[in-house]
Amino acid sequence: MPYLFFEYENFNYLSNAYEAKGDYKKALFNHKLYQKNRDSVLRSKKHEQLAKLDVIYELEEKEHIISLLENNKKIAAFELKNRSIIIYVLIIFSAFFLVFIHVLYKQKKERKKAFNLLLIEKEKAEESDRLKSAFLSNMSHEIRTPMNAIMGFSNFLKNTNLDAKKRDHFIDIINISGERLMTIINDIIDISKLESNQLKTVSKKFNFEQTLNEIIEIQKKTNPLVAKKNLELKLFPSQTIQDNFITSDENRFSQIVNNLISNAVKFSPNKEIIEIGYYLKYYKKKVYVEFYVRDFGNGISKSKFNLIFKRFFQADESDFKVGNGLGLSICKGLVTLLNGEIWLESEENKGTTFYFTLPY
Repeated sequence: MPYLFFEYENFNYLSNAYEAKGDYKKALFNHKLYQKNRDSVLRSKKHEQLAKLDVIYELEEKEHIISLLENNKKIAAFELKNRSIIIYVLIIFSAFFLVFIHVLYKQKKERKKAFNLLLIEKEKAEESDRLKSAFLSNMSHEIRTPMNAIMGFSNFLKNTNLDAKKRDHFIDIINISGERLMTIINDIIDISKLESNQLKTVSKKFNFEQTLNEIIEIQKKTNPLVAKKNLELKLFPSQTIQDNFITSDENRFSQIVNNLISNAVKFSPNKEIIEIGYYLKYYKKKVYVEFYVRDFGNGISKSKFNLIFKRFFQADESDFKVGNGLGLSICKGLVTLLNGEIWLESEENKGTTFYFTLPY
């Protein structure tokens, strides 16, 4: 391009030179060549300028597109960031909401639990009041009966015309009533001591089989229901125990067995056998003697298993039986005090078996 520029300018210089010499023909010729080359150069420049403008335009378009893409990318990144922030906010809000719902649910559950506990306590209180009322009713009957017998037959003894046989009979009734009254008083004292953890035990080594035989003989002679119902009290000793000695409180052991036998006698039908037995039991590498008293009476429904050892409770309150409702509760307290356990198995209309263990 520089060469063409100087070349067509030479034609212009030549044209001016020839014109100065007066050679107008050559001046015209060179001027035409100048015009021709000048137009060609201008066209080339124009094309070059247009090409340059096209390139610049394309570059600007590309830069514009790139700028748009970058802006779109920034916008997309900004939107993505906003979406991420929104998602995080939603997650945090959802977490707080779930925690809030959980707290509300927990509070509702706790309130429901507290309400249920209140209902249970209310039912227990009502049951306790009902049992206490039944106990007081039974206790008044229990105390009045021997007291009436003592007072009535004591008055009969004032009669000097009584023969010796009747006098002895009345004295026996007074003695039996006095023992029954003492039993009631002792039960009340024992349950009070058990409740206040003031009941003391005296452990010594004794022959429990001999003690059981003595208890059975005393029950046969002193429990009027045994003779009235024609019941047989029978001991079933274990064949695997060679040494019939344990170390425990013999008096409390006798009290437990006597209470269980008296309970079995009350609920046994006529002419039945009441079984008293024992055998060894191994539990958690320890040896126990498991005692049992079995009757074949009406049995106890399973719904009353958890109440049978409660104070003032009688298995069949609709059919009054002699007793103050403390015997089994005292048994449980005494067995626990002697480091044993007590429980029952029963089937309605087939009978009941009470078990208790003592360390061997």
